[in-house]
Amino acid sequence: MKKISFEEAKSIQYELLKEIHSFCEKNNLTYFLGFGTLIGAIRHNGYIPWDDDIDIFMPYNDFLTLSSLYVSDKYSIKSCMKTEGYGSPIGRIYDNRTISIKGPFITLGLSIDIYPLFGAPKDEIIMRKHCELLAKYDKWRRILRKIRNGLAKYYLWPKRTMAFGLLHKLCVRMINQYSKYSFDDTDYVIIGGAMPKPYDKVLFEKRELHVFEDREFYIPTEYHRLLLSQYGDYMKLPPIKERKPYHGVDHCCWK
Repeated sequence: MKKISFEEAKSIQYELLKEIHSFCEKNNLTYFLGFGTLIGAIRHNGYIPWDDDIDIFMPYNDFLTLSSLYVSDKYSIKSCMKTEGYGSPIGRIYDNRTISIKGPFITLGLSIDIYPLFGAPKDEIIMRKHCELLAKYDKWRRILRKIRNGLAKYYLWPKRTMAFGLLHKLCVRMINQYSKYSFDDTDYVIIGGAMPKPYDKVLFEKRELHVFEDREFYIPTEYHRLLLSQYGDYMKLPPIKERKPYHGVDHCCWK
């Protein structure tokens, strides 16, 4: 199998982003560039030069529509609510022509992350309890991943996939907890799969097109407030020693 280079991986991810954008435009679905991808759009008009992934945000109901309607031989959308054994509360769109060989695991290949946006309770006490429960679930998710990875390291995992029934069930429980509060009917938003922190919904109520590489994609109109709350001075470049890929794509190959 042929390994996929760093620049080639970014190009494949970019094609996935264009695919999502096109489908959302045709079906009136909302998405926003998020996290480091949003910083890249604002600071570099494209990828952060050393970044190796793409993140988008999408209201959960829109993500459900995307998951149910999207059909392609080339790409596939995975989530814990529709994919048995899938162990993450975020969704992903994968390039089916690629795989990942990471340590003992052979699994799905290059993808972009789709973080679902949920509502959050208005009452401060209920909000705190809601976020504490989500944080507890996320802690257990990380523990289960460590157990799976530890067993696989010592050849005690009976399969080479990352599928794990307990992890999958926990992620389904997380999504059910997130889903108690609709994105459409609240003043606050929580980014599913990220730190359970409430954001003012006004940050996600409007969007606009912005250059990313050679096309325009949607970003939150209130991107400045959002990024300040997440990163502080997001326009300041990190020290040179920190300018390196976070996830790593050197384990990805063509099938």
